[in-house]
Amino acid sequence: MKKKIAIIFLGIIAAVSVVLAIHELIIFHSQERKPTKFFCIGEFCDGSLIEEGISFERLYLPLVQNGEEFGCGAEIVMSPHVLSYSNNPITSTFKLLFDIKAESEFPDEELRNPLGFYTQLNFDRIELNDGIGYVYLTGSLYGPGHCSLPEVREQIIRAALQFDSIHRVEVFLNDSLYDWCEQDQSGGEGPCPEIPDYWIAEK
Repeated sequence: MKKKIAIIFLGIIAAVSVVLAIHELIIFHSQERKPTKFFCIGEFCDGSLIEEGISFERLYLPLVQNGEEFGCGAEIVMSPHVLSYSNNPITSTFKLLFDIKAESEFPDEELRNPLGFYTQLNFDRIELNDGIGYVYLTGSLYGPGHCSLPEVREQIIRAALQFDSIHRVEVFLNDSLYDWCEQDQSGGEGPCPEIPDYWIAEK
């Protein structure tokens, strides 16, 4: 009898564990960011075809194409995009960048938005103080692979430093200044973790 009760009890515990795991999985996926917009391509993305008298904001998004600037062979392209007028172009730039899908709607287009792959990473806010832009992100940098991480790193930096009011950018993840040593794969052969590699850049 005691053995049967113990088996039933263990079964209940296992069932509860499965339910909790499913619940956590549902919450996890519900928190994923779902970009809704394709990035603009072409000579008229700067709003040059918009009728005179209509107010709009021209923003420049740091997208990525193959090149030799950084990472596994990539470079940044500041791509113009147009929004209805905004009184905070810095925040609007980040919000739009995080709402742009990873790939173009045209299969042969070389431009891409690596941030679109990192759906567990979210933009919270940016604060300015004496020329320093403090960018606050939430979530995680779980994504497609090590080659896209330097691209995401550079995207956030370029998005901020393009503005005249910002000469230095510091990026926080979940309220902590992010240290790229967390992504270090050198096996101890590099300077990490003794020398932190903070997500900081200056003009």
